[in-house]
Amino acid sequence: MIFGTDEQTILDLNIFPKVKGDSSIFNFYNSTKTKGGRQGLEHILRTPICNLEDINFRISTMKFISENGIDCELDNEYLDFIEFYINHNSPILQDNLYDSITTKIL
Repeated sequence: MIFGTDEQTILDLNIFPKVKGDSSIFNFYNSTKTKGGRQGLEHILRTPICNLEDINFRISTMKFISENGIDCELDNEYLDFIEFYINHNSPILQDNLYDSITTKIL
């Protein structure tokens, strides 16, 4: 189960910076490399979970990543490019040259 947090509570708890560069919980934990990662972290902080099973799963996942030194080094530009096409909702590969050119023009 997920619940929302109102803006006043977010401000009171200093979850996000009021001005760029301010100290905040978000800035403390933000080591994301991509736009999607940043949006994912923001989503997690804006919509906290309240189900004990989900909380324990998240904790064990983070603990596993931390204890095993898992570091995913991917090229940010490639990830942004992939995300663009995933969100574009159109097929990447066309069946023939005509369809490819038509898609490119549109």
